[in-house]
Amino acid sequence: MNQEQVEHICAALTQARAAGEPAGLAAGDIPDAISDAYVISLTQMQSVAAWKIGGANPWSKQVFNNTDSFFGPLHPNELFLDDPVV
Repeated sequence: MNQEQVEHICAALTQARAAGEPAGLAAGDIPDAISDAYVISLTQMQSVAAWKIGGANPWSKQVFNNTDSFFGPLHPNELFLDDPVV
């Protein structure tokens, strides 16, 4: 995946988040390599507040057809705590 592709995907995701709409990316825009997906994800993050884990239980493994768990960053605006003291 080249820098132009990364920038295209990041721009589409940023615009979609701001509008609260789907990104409208084509299937061909989705990276084949998980390392490329992480580059795209981390490129968009100015600050990481926490990390989420996915595909870790039998239900999600079946739904996402994965064998390994995956993770992703959460932006401070995506993290909500009932008690600010952790």
